[in-house]
Amino acid sequence: MSEENDYFDEEFVADEKKETKEESADEKELRELDKVTINMKYNWLRTTAAVVGAMLVVGFVAWVWMLFWVPVVSEQEQVGYVDEVRCEGRIFKTFEGRMLTFGMLYDSVPDITREFEFSIDNDSVARDLMKLQKTGKRVAVKFKQYDATLPWRGKNTRLVTSFEQR
Repeated sequence: MSEENDYFDEEFVADEKKETKEESADEKELRELDKVTINMKYNWLRTTAAVVGAMLVVGFVAWVWMLFWVPVVSEQEQVGYVDEVRCEGRIFKTFEGRMLTFGMLYDSVPDITREFEFSIDNDSVARDLMKLQKTGKRVAVKFKQYDATLPWRGKNTRLVTSFEQR
């Protein structure tokens, strides 16, 4: 046998073990580095989608908050004659009303857009306005104008808070 191809030679076996030990040391070092260091490879599509999604959620919450929970645009007063007050609704019973405005009665041609429709949030105010409907007594109602309606607030964006008879 020649010494060059002798696999059982002590030097050849020692060199082979030395190479495998070096490779395993490198692999071990890489594994430790992976455990210790933070992987800085970002998935930009996932990150962008998460940011856009968060912005949409925040925008939607802000829109709902502005529209429904802090919705009072203005507080006003309207003078006229109460034409109708009724209780409506299947789940949320609300009082709805209609009033003929003072300016409409002076026009020679009645204008249907001069009817003032409103909702009432207080039961006692609604009952008192029911007593005044079609009596011909002039009434000044104070109301809050809202951006949007809610089922428990009524069907109209105008919500009457109080009134006074004139």
